[in-house]
Amino acid sequence: MLCGSRYAETDSYCPGAKCGTDLYAQRTGNPSYAVQAWCEPRELLAAPGETVSLTLTLCNAGTVPDRYDPNIPAETTRWLGLDRPDPSPVPPEGTRVWTLVYTLPPDAGSGGAPDIDVPIGVVSQTDARNAARAVFSVHVEGAATALLAPVPAAAAADAEPDRADGPDDDAPRRRGRRKRNPRVAIGICLAVALALLIGLVVAFSGDDGSSSSADAGPTASTRSAAPGADPVGQAPPSPDASASDSTGPSASSSADMLTVPDVVGMPQAQGIATLRAKGFQPTVVGTGDKIAATNPVAGKKVERGKPAITVTLAPAPSSAPPAASSAPPPAVETAIVPNVVDQQYAQAESQLTAAGFTVTRVDEISSKSPGTVLRTDPTGGATVAKGSRVTVTVARLSDNMTIVPNIYMKRVSEAVPMVEAAGLHLEAPYDDPDALYWSTCQLKEYAPFDGATVAKGTTIDVKRTTNCG
Repeated sequence: MLCGSRYAETDSYCPGAKCGTDLYAQRTGNPSYAVQAWCEPRELLAAPGETVSLTLTLCNAGTVPDRYDPNIPAETTRWLGLDRPDPSPVPPEGTRVWTLVYTLPPDAGSGGAPDIDVPIGVVSQTDARNAARAVFSVHVEGAATALLAPVPAAAAADAEPDRADGPDDDAPRRRGRRKRNPRVAIGICLAVALALLIGLVVAFSGDDGSSSSADAGPTASTRSAAPGADPVGQAPPSPDASASDSTGPSASSSADMLTVPDVVGMPQAQGIATLRAKGFQPTVVGTGDKIAATNPVAGKKVERGKPAITVTLAPAPSSAPPAASSAPPPAVETAIVPNVVDQQYAQAESQLTAAGFTVTRVDEISSKSPGTVLRTDPTGGATVAKGSRVTVTVARLSDNMTIVPNIYMKRVSEAVPMVEAAGLHLEAPYDDPDALYWSTCQLKEYAPFDGATVAKGTTIDVKRTTNCG
């Protein structure tokens, strides 16, 4: 059911000049992907073999962005080219314009139909049930006049029934097949005989009458005009014979040849339309936006009776590839990785950075003092590109171990918060006579001592204090 036709309950597409709404999808499908389509202009005039162009406008009548594919009937693909330059999604209520190039078939109108309707379908890529259909009509130029060729006046008068004799009882039978009238046949025969007689008079008007019309060959019309004619009346062969002499053998063969036009580099629709306008029947192979090659190639002459041509497509180049540089690549600057194992991380990081490396730290539980460098990757002494990354593995304590803080000669009031922050306890020496004023005393002897690695919860036993009070 095409857009613009009468609407019925079972129609697939709604009517109207700019519609093509998919009624089937509205009834059973998802209306979020509805689409409309129409052609502009809707009607065109062209002669057989002539190429015309028009536009196909599609409208997203749904509620979500969508892409669309064309659906062209198989019998139309050889005559119709389509160019859709923008493949991006169409937003809701948005439109997209495709260019159509149509070549009217050379035999168009020969069957008597003065108009050709060409339908184009538009299908949703998301939901194929949603589609639209648009149609344009091409009026075949000269088709109507061919059906109304003039009839000789005498034959028309003889063929007309005698309406004065009363009602025409044979009218139904005559509408199916007209009776033969002897007078019509006689008139036609006389007309043919008169035409033959006139032709004979014209043929013999420039000759001496020694040869009949049956002897008139390709050189008969040029015999009196050629001054160098031989005794038998034939003009000598000349390579510069006029191409307008349609009766000559060379002119006849030239008229039966087609020259392949140069369409390489053209968009697909434009190139196909150009080939069809020249009388060729292209077959498309490959995918892409541009024509890459034709077989036969441009300029080749082929027989008119063999107009087949193969068109190869190729994607349009996105950009020119960068020019290859002939200069040698620059030399890579190298450096030697310093050996920083057993150093503290801060010192190792400073040394590696000064040598031009990037440092990454990884902590690992170890019995060594926390912050000590265990190893590096690459190892010390390796030669690598300057600026490379060096991974440094650093020792750390396990979760249940801690280090005794530096509390030597600190007053107890200062030491207690430091010890507790490390997860340890501080026990007062009650046998120390100077411990009377415990919180004011300075710690002098205790164990374990500062920097020792011990388990969390360990008690620091204070043995001696000083300066209490």
